[in-house]
Amino acid sequence: MHSVSYRCISALVTVNLEGKTIELEPERFELLENINRASSISSACLQMGISYRTAVNWLKDIERKAGGKPVQSIRGGRNKGLTLLTELGHKLLEAYYSAQSIHRPGFIKSFIELRLSARNILTGHVKHVTEGDVISMVSVDLDGHQEVKSIITTDSLKRLKISPGDPVFIILKATETLLMKR
Repeated sequence: MHSVSYRCISALVTVNLEGKTIELEPERFELLENINRASSISSACLQMGISYRTAVNWLKDIERKAGGKPVQSIRGGRNKGLTLLTELGHKLLEAYYSAQSIHRPGFIKSFIELRLSARNILTGHVKHVTEGDVISMVSVDLDGHQEVKSIITTDSLKRLKISPGDPVFIILKATETLLMKR
């Protein structure tokens, strides 16, 4: 009879957050993503098939490695409380998505398609930005022959650090489409 041993190798994802290098297992990021979507640790656990205790341990691990709490719980109320990502939690997810897009071409687009019901996703490069006090207009060159203009909040423009030449996605949803007769 042969003796077979298995060794589990867990991959780590390295993200840089404000000059600090943080290494976490992909499951930790998946937990944050599920908490963000469900606003509940219990619901995230059910989605992932893990125990509540495991989730709490993973959150403590994230807190230790990142140097701050990734989630904040709000107790009580009609819905028996919520768990929301903190600013640190959101930044960790953003850094994770950014790292994935570098190492896996098409990750961001497939992620968007998976998470949204949008059927029309276009890619292009920012041609021009007109910044206003509250809203801004971003002109996107699709292929050198077509241009799409999008209105976004100036806060979003600054948060996303959008500037001419940046590669972007245009996501078209029926509830967001405007039509004007020529």
